[in-house]
Amino acid sequence: HDLSSVDGRIAAELADVPAVAQLWGMVADAETDERLDFRAETVDGSFAEFGLRGRGAAIEHVIDPTPTSIAPPTHATRLPVKFVPYNGQGAMPDWILAKRDRPRVTVVWGTSVTKIYGRRSFLVPRVVQALAELPVEAVLAVDAGDMSDVGALPDNVRLLYRRAPLRLLLEASDAVVHNGAAGSVMTSLAAGKPQLALSISDEQAGNGGRVAAFGAGRQLDGPVTSIEDIRDSVQWLLDDPVPRTAAARLAAEN
Repeated sequence: HDLSSVDGRIAAELADVPAVAQLWGMVADAETDERLDFRAETVDGSFAEFGLRGRGAAIEHVIDPTPTSIAPPTHATRLPVKFVPYNGQGAMPDWILAKRDRPRVTVVWGTSVTKIYGRRSFLVPRVVQALAELPVEAVLAVDAGDMSDVGALPDNVRLLYRRAPLRLLLEASDAVVHNGAAGSVMTSLAAGKPQLALSISDEQAGNGGRVAAFGAGRQLDGPVTSIEDIRDSVQWLLDDPVPRTAAARLAAEN
């Protein structure tokens, strides 16, 4: 069951079988920071008629796709698994694999964060301004419907109009900027790319923070991060061997 699902723990107690949580990212069941505690709320007596004795079974195992070096804390038995990215079907435009003379920075920004937190959380215009000041090629993996807020693109920034699997796009990238969502973080990790997380939610900050603590990237509080901080962080990802080496270690461990 999902870490935040009370249903699985109730079913486990009623069936008298182990409760096994499948983690979606880098937060688990023993977080000391309450902002990262995504365990389900306790239930009241609503299920007593079905034989529920308590508040659901304790989690006995966690299936964790995070590399052991940055695995989140757990009270349960950890069952490590390899994270295998899957981003659906799609095609890669020819220019993605063409020879280039500048490092490539890929910007990934899904639509769900904007729907949940509003337009203030859409930081791509700020990222574009930061990347315009760097000697890089930037690729925006952004929904075309969001581009009205971005405006005219600088000469060194391109929009990927066709849907391309992120796992393949990152193979042809040198660094990635995202909002710290688990899918983006884990796919970047599996690709061995240094990453900058401009986190919006607590969970995203937890994901990006664990990568940053290992040295494979940097995590910033997205809504209050300046263009200068974004620019300097991306430059650090590209110039300093530490994040590249740490990112490669995590990919190998995965």
